[in-house]
Amino acid sequence: MALIGQKTFLDIQNEIASEVFGTPAGAASLVRPTQTELQRIINDAERDLCSRWQWSWLYREDTMTLVVGQTTPYYVGKSYSDVLWMTIPAKMIKLGWKSMAEWVALYPGRYSQASPALPWGYIEAPPDSDLGLGYYIFPSASEAFVVQYGARLRAGLMTAPTDYPVVPEQWQSLLLFEAKRQALIFTGVGASDPRLATYEAEVAKLFQLAWLTDQRMSETVNKFRSAEAERTQGMIGDFVRGVWMQG
Repeated sequence: MALIGQKTFLDIQNEIASEVFGTPAGAASLVRPTQTELQRIINDAERDLCSRWQWSWLYREDTMTLVVGQTTPYYVGKSYSDVLWMTIPAKMIKLGWKSMAEWVALYPGRYSQASPALPWGYIEAPPDSDLGLGYYIFPSASEAFVVQYGARLRAGLMTAPTDYPVVPEQWQSLLLFEAKRQALIFTGVGASDPRLATYEAEVAKLFQLAWLTDQRMSETVNKFRSAEAERTQGMIGDFVRGVWMQG
């Protein structure tokens, strides 16, 4: 959901076209990108920014419901670039990640070696061009368990005029300056255009500010998560002690 003041994909294209190729003296002589090329420049700028740090605003949590006996991959969609963890909250367990090589080494027959049960692991499957990232859940589920997972958003996927960047409204100026910088480089003018140095300085300044802000936020979030994990472990410990005492 967009915030008030956040620019759409079309807004960003119009601003860059106007500022970089429109009003400055001599702009008419610049090599202008096509609309498709400008869209690619903007998406590339967002991907570049998002790849430089594990930004907290790329983090999302989602769920999926397992199908009893399914042995084909579960796909989480093209919106995510990576899945960081998986749990089954109802059973208070965390699924372990295994590579395909490890899985095949341990279970050469894969699903034929394990009956449907409570899953304990997930294995990355080849991605699907339409469905995105895929994962085998092993063993196959004996019930319709709900899996919760943490994932990172994939950046640079804007296509429709009304699409919004994954870079939040607070830092949209960083995205704009980086996209303007890359658009100006596309023209081939190089350092002869004084705007290039201005854009580069703004990107460096805003990136540092965004990084410092995000680092403080990440530390706070991690503290809350650690506290939550401790509470969960305490609940498990209380449960185990209660069962032992009753036994």
